[in-house]
Amino acid sequence: MGNSNTLRKLTSNIVLTVILLICLVITSYALAVTSYGVLRENRFGTGNINIILEGPGDLDISLFEPGMTVEREYTIRNMSSIGVYFKVYFENVSGLLADAVDITLKEKNSGVVLYQGKASEFSENNINNKASEELGASDSRVLVISYHFSEDAGNNLMCTDLSFYIGAKAVQARNNADKSFD
Repeated sequence: MGNSNTLRKLTSNIVLTVILLICLVITSYALAVTSYGVLRENRFGTGNINIILEGPGDLDISLFEPGMTVEREYTIRNMSSIGVYFKVYFENVSGLLADAVDITLKEKNSGVVLYQGKASEFSENNINNKASEELGASDSRVLVISYHFSEDAGNNLMCTDLSFYIGAKAVQARNNADKSFD
């Protein structure tokens, strides 16, 4: 009787071990098959970012008077292989008129204002200098910069100077929903 119980326990342990082994093989096979996949029609490539800012030459402010506004049109062209967000800004701003001239940058067709403030603050990193909406590959957009000599500046700033360079920066639009330029 003792041998019969031992034989029965041994048989049930062997059967249970075989069943568990079969489950392990099936699970391993299922994991191996599902973890291996082939992606079709997914292509990864690199793009280039290249923009061109075209516009009139130097701005002659020698005839500026308080209350006077001058508008200049600029065209930004996306020569990139992908859509971009762009920012336009001033670099190396100097001169007595830097705090007396108000700048408004807007897109001509939509009227969207990208920047409004003093020339001295129209920098790349100014939080008020907004990025554009996406500019598609090979597209262009006309921008208008208004230079307004503040009425509050007074006549004592007439015939003084304002010097700056206009710069533009672009970043890819794809995978950049927050328009980060970092």
